[in-house]
Amino acid sequence: MTRPLVVAALAVVFMVCQSPAAVISVPSDHPTIQQGIDAAGTGDTVLVAAGLYEETLLIGEKGDFALIGAGMDETTVDAGDKDRCLLIRNPNGATLIKGIQFTRGFATGESGNGAGILAESSYPVIESCRLALNESDNEGGGAQLTQCTSFTIRDCVFESNKAIAGSALTILGGRGSVTGSRFLRNEGAVSVNLSFTGTQFDNNLLAHNTCTDFGPIGCLVSLSGSVRNNTIAYNSGGAGSGAIIAQSGENDIAGNIIAFNQDLFALQVATLDNLIRINDNVLFENDGGDYTGTYGSPQDRHADPMFCDPNTDDFTLKAGSPCLENGRAVAGAYGKGCD
Repeated sequence: MTRPLVVAALAVVFMVCQSPAAVISVPSDHPTIQQGIDAAGTGDTVLVAAGLYEETLLIGEKGDFALIGAGMDETTVDAGDKDRCLLIRNPNGATLIKGIQFTRGFATGESGNGAGILAESSYPVIESCRLALNESDNEGGGAQLTQCTSFTIRDCVFESNKAIAGSALTILGGRGSVTGSRFLRNEGAVSVNLSFTGTQFDNNLLAHNTCTDFGPIGCLVSLSGSVRNNTIAYNSGGAGSGAIIAQSGENDIAGNIIAFNQDLFALQVATLDNLIRINDNVLFENDGGDYTGTYGSPQDRHADPMFCDPNTDDFTLKAGSPCLENGRAVAGAYGKGCD
């Protein structure tokens, strides 16, 4: 074969190997989401139209894969209380899950973790999703991430999920972030369980959760994590526990609003290693008081944050709130919302 023909042949092979990622539409290309997932390869995207999909899903070893719905109010995966909604086992690349509601997932027995979503040894990005009315026999009623090297959860809603621990969310190991999300009316020993993980848990709302033994946020052996600028209000918990429980490791706890919690201290730090830094939180009307098992911070303030309408889950701030400076929030997840 002459040199020009060899070059041309290699070019064809290269073009084939570099073929563009496919976009698969459900239900137009495949009637079910799982069939769309099974048909997809590395780098592909499955777009799911608005509608109710009564099925359970498995995403296996696909690299850089995306499952995208029409929005959490439009596309719903309903597991019918039979099994978890979604299992991700994907060591080959990132998995993006976006714009879908996962509801009525159920996890029981030896695998009773992560009823809404269970991600194991993967790289999940979960964005603009709702996890609601899911129940686990063990941990992670809404979702559980287990030994995920990196992870991102942003702009999600965890509502009315149940589990023994981590009723909304459990993260075991790995490093990543949980930001801009809402955790409402979940029920279990602790709402968000962060264990042996370096998690940035920032700019979230935790409200109206029922914590049977502990409090809304539990941090066990944090690996350079943070709990910053969250609004933690109107939760109930186990007597003697804290709205934020930090047991050991390195963590920044700063700029949070912790207010109106029942049977809870604001902060509970059960370590003497001085790696947990506490400052600039706003604490108010927590039944148990401000601190237990820890030192206070002179930078923390004690004042009514002045929420707009917590009865309708509106935790933006009134114009005169001490958590505002020039209309911008200096504590909590939200800025000015009303006069």
